[in-house]
Amino acid sequence: MLESFTDVKYESSYMIMNLGSLYLVLLVMIVQAILLPITKPLTKFSARFNRWHTSVSETLFWNGFLRLILEAALDFSIAMLINLNTIYELNSYGRTDWWLPNLPFFWLNYLTVALGAFVLFVGPIFMLLFYTCRYKSWTTDHFSQKFGAVLDGLRKDMVASIFYPIFFMIRRTIFAA
Repeated sequence: MLESFTDVKYESSYMIMNLGSLYLVLLVMIVQAILLPITKPLTKFSARFNRWHTSVSETLFWNGFLRLILEAALDFSIAMLINLNTIYELNSYGRTDWWLPNLPFFWLNYLTVALGAFVLFVGPIFMLLFYTCRYKSWTTDHFSQKFGAVLDGLRKDMVASIFYPIFFMIRRTIFAA
C-alpha cells in the first residue's frame, strides 16, 4: 500500500521502469518512424543518405515493429497490468492524488499504457484480418520484406499458420494476467 504522495509520484512510472531497455528501443523506433517521412526530401540530394533512408525504412516498417510486438508481448503485458492495477488500487482506497497531470512522465507513462493496451488487445485481431486477407501474397518477396516477420519459420501454404503468432501473443498476455 502506498503511504504518501511521493510514493504515488514514483509508482506512477511503472511502465517506464518495468520495460527498461525495451522502452528505450521502442522510443528509438518511434522517433525513427517520425523522422523518416520528415527526412524523405533529403534523399534527393545524397545517394548515401538515400541508401540509409531506404534500409532503415525497410527494416522498420513493418518487420521491426512486428518483431518487437511479438517478442515483447509479455513485457508489455506485465508493465501495462502493473500500471492498471496501481490505478485500480489507488482508486479503490479512495486515493485521487495519483493523477499528476503537471508531470511530463505521467503523460508519457499513461500514453504508453494506452498504446500497449491497444496493441495487445487489437493487435491479434488486426493480424488475423490483415494476414488472412493477404494470404495469396505471403510467398512474394515484397510481402516477406514488409510483413514477413510474423510468418518466419511457419508454413506459408496454410492459412492456419497465422494462428500461431496470434495464439503466442494472447497466451503471453494471459500469462501476465
